[in-house]
Amino acid sequence: MNTLLLIKDFFETLNSRQIEYCHWKSNHSLKSFLQGEGDLDLLVSGSSRKEFESALSEFNFKLAVSPAWEETVSVYHYYGLDEETGKIVHLHIYFKLLSGGMLIKNYHLPFERLLLDRSNELDGIKVPDKASELLVFVVRKILECSSAPDYLFVIREEENIKREFNWLSDLETLNQTKNLLPQYLPKITPLIFDEYIQALQFKPKFFTRLSLSKKLHKVFSENAINAPIKNKELTWKKFFHLLHQKFISKKQAYNFCRGGTLIAFVGADGSGKSTHISRIENWLTKMVFVNRIHTGLPPATWLTFFPRLFLPVFRKLFPSQRINSVELKQQSGNNQKKKDTSYSILFLIRSIMVAFDQKQLANAARYSADSGKIIISDRYPSAALGGMDGPRVDPSFFNNGAPFKRFLARIEKKIYNSISKPDLVFKLTIPLELTLQRLAERKEEMDDEPEKQIRCRQSVMDKWEIPGVPIHDIDNSAPLEDVQRKIKKIIWDSI
Repeated sequence: MNTLLLIKDFFETLNSRQIEYCHWKSNHSLKSFLQGEGDLDLLVSGSSRKEFESALSEFNFKLAVSPAWEETVSVYHYYGLDEETGKIVHLHIYFKLLSGGMLIKNYHLPFERLLLDRSNELDGIKVPDKASELLVFVVRKILECSSAPDYLFVIREEENIKREFNWLSDLETLNQTKNLLPQYLPKITPLIFDEYIQALQFKPKFFTRLSLSKKLHKVFSENAINAPIKNKELTWKKFFHLLHQKFISKKQAYNFCRGGTLIAFVGADGSGKSTHISRIENWLTKMVFVNRIHTGLPPATWLTFFPRLFLPVFRKLFPSQRINSVELKQQSGNNQKKKDTSYSILFLIRSIMVAFDQKQLANAARYSADSGKIIISDRYPSAALGGMDGPRVDPSFFNNGAPFKRFLARIEKKIYNSISKPDLVFKLTIPLELTLQRLAERKEEMDDEPEKQIRCRQSVMDKWEIPGVPIHDIDNSAPLEDVQRKIKKIIWDSI
């Protein structure tokens, strides 16, 4: 496979502008990184920082912000979209060379000039020579064995550590690395360095590596960011946060620097909303916190919980008052029927309950998005009368009578007017024939006249609108991957 176009163009720009950087570790896997697998770890000199950040902005890379327990000073995560493939490029940027434990990078290692000055291009990216990379690799991996939580992560990475060591450590490279010790690590003799290498070559022994790690931590004590007790506290704190994230929250802890976004996918049944939402959710989850909601089927709230317990009974007793049945009747009826007893008090109360539940869910999603999170909504309440999931009854229908019904209709209208707006909407459409085919494949429960019912739903969808919100019409009859690339590009430009 070839290098992703975004990576190729970005690094060509860095090289042409003589920005001082290098891909400083894990270069044994560089080819897979260039294809969008994994992250690129870049060390950037302080003198080139402004030019480097300008290039990031030029190529539309997004900064992700970590929570306080995850944050490492001078280390940043940037993400970019390769438009050709829809893949995400993850840049892990170090403006200072920080290392230490697997969990907390507590040392500013004095090897920045070593790596930057001894770098050459490999596959279009500047990388340090193997001797320099091996020196830093051995130091990092020994430092990472300093505590029980760190050691658990070391065991998990053991096979990858061996692969990287074997790629770096031929005899010539090893001798060159030892020749660097007097200048860059004078407190470590070649004999001690051999002990480090032997500890990395064989199956990990906790107390052996722990002892070597403790001694090496003392060598870098003047380069420590936190005192030893503080470092232990932060290590255990992060360890428990990671456990919570993996087994309980199961969500990314990062948010984009520019803030969150509330994205809605709307369309008639069978238009492909669920497929696209699942794919976009999986795509974004690799970078930041994403929450998925279904505003068309909101959960019960404190006001509607008990009434909704009786809904199955009401549906059987009054099938003509189901929302879909009334909508179908309104589409096929005349104006008089719209003002007639089709809108029963039972239907109006049910419409208010739905509106209230939708409002609670949508407004909570708006709050989360304003707090920095990405929220994806399956369907969203229309602001227009008669639109999908929107207000169903105009109070003016009852101007000549039925004051109580008019009162209920006004309540419904007021609730919908107070629903927060999404930031971005994708309105999916497909031909009628394809809709019928998809619903048949899903064995969707339909009435006796499926085409009539689908036409009714599409008519309701045609009325869907929210003034002031960017709405992108998506023809979902096009190939799935083409549609996905289009949607990803629109999302990426908006977040």
